[in-house]
Amino acid sequence: MSETRERVYNVPYETYHAPKKGISISLFQRLKSFNLDRQQVAYDLLDSGERFLDIGCGFGLLVTLAKNKFDEVFGIDFCASDIERGKQSVETRADKDKIHFLNHDLEKGLPFGNSSLDAVSCVAVLEHIFSPPMLLDEICRILKPGGQFIVQVPNYAWFPYRLQLLLGKLPNTGGADKIGIDWLHVHNFTESNLRLFLESKGFKVVRTSASGVFAKYRRWWLSMLSSDIVIKSVRT
Repeated sequence: MSETRERVYNVPYETYHAPKKGISISLFQRLKSFNLDRQQVAYDLLDSGERFLDIGCGFGLLVTLAKNKFDEVFGIDFCASDIERGKQSVETRADKDKIHFLNHDLEKGLPFGNSSLDAVSCVAVLEHIFSPPMLLDEICRILKPGGQFIVQVPNYAWFPYRLQLLLGKLPNTGGADKIGIDWLHVHNFTESNLRLFLESKGFKVVRTSASGVFAKYRRWWLSMLSSDIVIKSVRT
Protein backbone atom coordinates (compact mmCIF):
# COMPACT_ATOMS: atom_id res chain seq x y z
CA MET A 1 0.00 0.00 0.00
CA SER A 2 2.78 2.45 0.90
CA GLU A 3 4.62 1.83 -2.39
CA THR A 4 1.38 2.38 -4.34
CA ARG A 5 0.76 5.72 -2.58
CA GLU A 6 4.32 6.81 -3.38
CA ARG A 7 3.81 6.12 -7.10
CA VAL A 8 0.50 7.97 -7.15
CA TYR A 9 1.05 10.93 -4.85
CA ASN A 10 4.78 11.56 -4.79
CA VAL A 11 4.61 13.73 -7.90
CA PRO A 12 4.52 17.55 -8.24
CA TYR A 13 1.25 19.37 -7.62
CA GLU A 14 1.05 20.59 -11.23
CA THR A 15 0.87 17.00 -12.52
CA TYR A 16 -2.74 16.78 -11.34
CA HIS A 17 -3.56 20.42 -12.09
CA ALA A 18 -2.11 20.87 -15.57
CA PRO A 19 -3.84 23.39 -17.88
CA LYS A 20 -6.70 21.84 -19.84
CA LYS A 21 -8.39 22.84 -23.06
CA GLY A 22 -12.03 23.28 -23.93
CA ILE A 23 -14.92 25.71 -23.82
CA SER A 24 -15.20 25.68 -20.03
CA ILE A 25 -11.47 26.43 -19.61
CA SER A 26 -11.68 29.26 -22.15
CA LEU A 27 -14.65 30.73 -20.27
CA PHE A 28 -12.78 30.40 -16.97
CA GLN A 29 -9.83 32.36 -18.39
CA ARG A 30 -12.21 35.18 -19.32
CA LEU A 31 -13.70 35.22 -15.82
CA LYS A 32 -10.43 34.64 -13.97
CA SER A 33 -10.45 38.12 -12.43
CA PHE A 34 -13.64 37.12 -10.57
CA ASN A 35 -12.11 33.90 -9.22
CA LEU A 36 -11.40 33.44 -5.51
CA ASP A 37 -8.67 30.86 -4.91
CA ARG A 38 -9.33 28.17 -2.31
CA GLN A 39 -6.09 28.90 -0.42
CA GLN A 40 -7.11 32.56 -0.20
CA VAL A 41 -10.55 31.58 1.12
CA ALA A 42 -8.96 29.38 3.78
CA TYR A 43 -6.55 32.17 4.74
CA ASP A 44 -9.34 34.74 5.03
CA LEU A 45 -11.21 32.44 7.44
CA LEU A 46 -8.23 32.10 9.78
CA ASP A 47 -7.91 34.18 12.94
CA SER A 48 -4.39 35.10 14.07
CA GLY A 49 -2.55 32.85 16.52
CA GLU A 50 0.80 31.35 17.48
CA ARG A 51 1.21 28.04 15.62
CA PHE A 52 -0.44 26.93 12.36
CA LEU A 53 -0.28 23.73 10.27
CA ASP A 54 -1.36 23.22 6.66
CA ILE A 55 -1.93 19.53 5.94
CA GLY A 56 -1.21 18.53 2.35
CA CYS A 57 0.50 21.86 1.77
CA GLY A 58 1.89 21.17 -1.71
CA PHE A 59 4.66 23.67 -2.28
CA GLY A 60 3.35 26.02 0.38
CA LEU A 61 0.93 28.57 -1.05
CA LEU A 62 -1.22 28.73 2.10
CA VAL A 63 1.79 28.35 4.39
CA THR A 64 3.35 31.44 2.83
CA LEU A 65 0.16 33.42 3.34
CA ALA A 66 -0.31 32.21 6.92
CA LYS A 67 3.06 33.58 8.06
CA ASN A 68 1.33 36.97 8.20
CA LYS A 69 -1.10 35.76 10.89
CA PHE A 70 0.96 33.29 12.94
CA ASP A 71 4.24 33.29 14.84
CA GLU A 72 5.21 29.86 13.50
CA VAL A 73 3.82 27.98 10.50
CA PHE A 74 4.19 24.38 9.33
CA GLY A 75 3.46 22.69 6.01
CA ILE A 76 3.27 18.91 5.75
CA ASP A 77 2.94 16.82 2.59
CA PHE A 78 3.58 13.31 1.26
CA CYS A 79 5.19 14.63 -1.93
CA ALA A 80 8.92 15.13 -1.36
CA SER A 81 9.44 17.25 -4.49
CA ASP A 82 6.73 19.71 -3.45
CA ILE A 83 8.20 19.97 0.05
CA GLU A 84 11.64 20.65 -1.41
CA ARG A 85 10.19 23.35 -3.65
CA GLY A 86 8.51 24.90 -0.61
CA LYS A 87 11.77 24.98 1.31
CA GLN A 88 13.56 26.63 -1.61
CA SER A 89 10.91 29.37 -1.77
CA VAL A 90 11.72 30.52 1.78
CA GLU A 91 14.23 33.27 1.13
CA THR A 92 14.83 35.45 4.18
CA ARG A 93 16.46 34.33 7.41
CA ALA A 94 13.47 35.53 9.40
CA ASP A 95 11.13 33.38 7.33
CA LYS A 96 13.43 30.36 7.62
CA ASP A 97 13.10 30.59 11.40
CA LYS A 98 9.32 30.90 11.12
CA ILE A 99 8.33 28.53 8.28
CA HIS A 100 8.86 24.77 8.45
CA PHE A 101 8.16 22.14 5.78
CA LEU A 102 7.86 18.44 6.63
CA ASN A 103 7.77 15.44 4.29
CA HIS A 104 5.48 12.93 6.01
CA ASP A 105 2.91 10.19 5.34
CA LEU A 106 -0.42 11.40 6.78
CA GLU A 107 -1.67 7.83 7.13
CA LYS A 108 0.92 7.41 9.92
CA GLY A 109 -0.54 10.19 12.02
CA LEU A 110 0.65 13.76 12.58
CA PRO A 111 4.08 14.43 14.17
CA PHE A 112 2.88 17.06 16.66
CA GLY A 113 2.19 16.98 20.37
CA ASN A 114 -1.22 17.01 22.00
CA SER A 115 -2.92 20.45 22.05
CA SER A 116 0.15 22.06 20.47
CA LEU A 117 -1.40 24.05 17.60
CA ASP A 118 -3.78 27.01 17.35
CA ALA A 119 -5.02 26.30 13.84
CA VAL A 120 -4.96 23.55 11.20
CA SER A 121 -6.05 23.64 7.56
CA CYS A 122 -6.74 20.76 5.20
CA VAL A 123 -7.35 22.03 1.65
CA ALA A 124 -8.07 19.58 -1.19
CA VAL A 125 -6.77 16.68 0.91
CA LEU A 126 -9.55 14.89 2.82
CA GLU A 127 -10.99 13.33 -0.35
CA HIS A 128 -7.61 11.66 -1.02
CA ILE A 129 -7.03 10.18 2.44
CA PHE A 130 -7.65 6.47 2.98
CA SER A 131 -9.13 7.09 6.46
CA PRO A 132 -10.57 10.59 7.03
CA PRO A 133 -11.85 9.59 10.51
CA MET A 134 -8.30 8.75 11.58
CA LEU A 135 -6.99 12.07 10.24
CA LEU A 136 -9.68 14.07 12.02
CA ASP A 137 -8.93 12.26 15.27
CA GLU A 138 -5.30 13.33 14.85
CA ILE A 139 -6.27 16.93 14.06
CA CYS A 140 -8.49 17.03 17.14
CA ARG A 141 -5.60 15.67 19.21
CA ILE A 142 -3.03 18.27 18.13
CA LEU A 143 -5.37 21.28 18.26
CA LYS A 144 -5.79 23.30 21.43
CA PRO A 145 -9.33 23.49 22.83
CA GLY A 146 -11.04 26.19 20.79
CA GLY A 147 -8.44 25.78 18.03
CA GLN A 148 -9.45 26.48 14.43
CA PHE A 149 -9.83 23.84 11.73
CA ILE A 150 -10.38 24.90 8.10
CA VAL A 151 -11.31 22.13 5.64
CA GLN A 152 -12.00 22.31 1.90
CA VAL A 153 -13.35 19.49 -0.28
CA PRO A 154 -15.15 19.14 -3.64
CA ASN A 155 -18.94 19.40 -3.37
CA TYR A 156 -20.42 16.19 -4.77
CA ALA A 157 -23.91 17.77 -4.73
CA TRP A 158 -22.97 20.63 -7.08
CA PHE A 159 -25.67 21.06 -9.75
CA PRO A 160 -23.48 20.05 -12.75
CA TYR A 161 -22.48 16.87 -10.90
CA ARG A 162 -26.16 16.07 -10.29
CA LEU A 163 -26.81 16.46 -14.01
CA GLN A 164 -23.92 14.13 -14.83
CA LEU A 165 -25.39 11.48 -12.54
CA LEU A 166 -28.82 11.88 -14.19
CA LEU A 167 -27.12 11.25 -17.55
CA GLY A 168 -25.47 8.11 -16.18
CA LYS A 169 -21.99 9.62 -15.90
CA LEU A 170 -19.62 9.82 -12.96
CA PRO A 171 -19.05 13.39 -11.70
CA ASN A 172 -15.49 14.54 -12.31
CA THR A 173 -14.58 16.14 -8.97
CA GLY A 174 -10.84 16.00 -9.58
CA GLY A 175 -9.07 14.70 -12.66
CA ALA A 176 -10.86 11.92 -14.52
CA ASP A 177 -9.01 9.77 -17.04
CA LYS A 178 -10.09 9.07 -20.64
CA ILE A 179 -12.80 6.64 -19.56
CA GLY A 180 -14.27 9.14 -17.10
CA ILE A 181 -13.08 7.76 -13.75
CA ASP A 182 -11.36 9.83 -11.09
CA TRP A 183 -8.90 7.41 -9.47
CA LEU A 184 -7.37 9.97 -7.07
CA HIS A 185 -10.46 10.90 -5.03
CA VAL A 186 -11.46 8.03 -2.77
CA HIS A 187 -14.20 9.83 -0.79
CA ASN A 188 -17.05 12.18 -1.70
CA PHE A 189 -18.64 14.88 0.45
CA THR A 190 -21.69 17.12 0.51
CA GLU A 191 -22.17 20.13 2.79
CA SER A 192 -24.54 18.27 5.11
CA ASN A 193 -22.49 15.10 5.57
CA LEU A 194 -19.26 17.08 6.00
CA ARG A 195 -20.94 19.08 8.78
CA LEU A 196 -22.13 15.90 10.48
CA PHE A 197 -18.69 14.33 10.11
CA LEU A 198 -16.97 17.30 11.75
CA GLU A 199 -19.49 17.41 14.60
CA SER A 200 -19.09 13.69 15.23
CA LYS A 201 -15.35 14.23 15.69
CA GLY A 202 -15.60 17.03 18.25
CA PHE A 203 -15.74 20.15 16.07
CA LYS A 204 -18.29 22.96 16.02
CA VAL A 205 -19.01 24.47 12.60
CA VAL A 206 -18.87 28.27 12.78
CA ARG A 207 -18.89 29.28 9.12
CA THR A 208 -19.29 27.82 5.63
CA SER A 209 -17.81 29.30 2.48
CA ALA A 210 -16.72 28.47 -1.07
CA SER A 211 -14.08 29.31 -3.63
CA GLY A 212 -14.21 29.73 -7.40
CA VAL A 213 -15.70 32.22 -9.85
CA PHE A 214 -18.35 34.53 -8.31
CA ALA A 215 -17.91 32.63 -5.04
CA LYS A 216 -19.73 35.18 -2.86
CA TYR A 217 -22.92 34.71 -4.88
CA ARG A 218 -22.67 30.93 -5.05
CA ARG A 219 -22.52 30.80 -1.25
CA TRP A 220 -26.20 31.80 -1.16
CA TRP A 221 -27.07 28.20 -2.02
CA LEU A 222 -23.76 26.50 -1.45
CA SER A 223 -24.92 22.88 -1.68
CA MET A 224 -26.35 23.43 -5.17
CA LEU A 225 -24.27 26.25 -6.71
CA SER A 226 -20.71 25.75 -5.45
CA SER A 227 -18.22 23.22 -6.79
CA ASP A 228 -16.48 23.06 -3.41
CA ILE A 229 -17.17 23.41 0.31
CA VAL A 230 -14.98 25.35 2.73
CA ILE A 231 -15.86 25.05 6.42
CA LYS A 232 -14.37 26.81 9.42
CA SER A 233 -14.82 24.90 12.67
CA VAL A 234 -13.40 24.95 16.18
CA ARG A 235 -12.41 22.12 18.46
CA THR A 236 -14.90 21.80 21.29
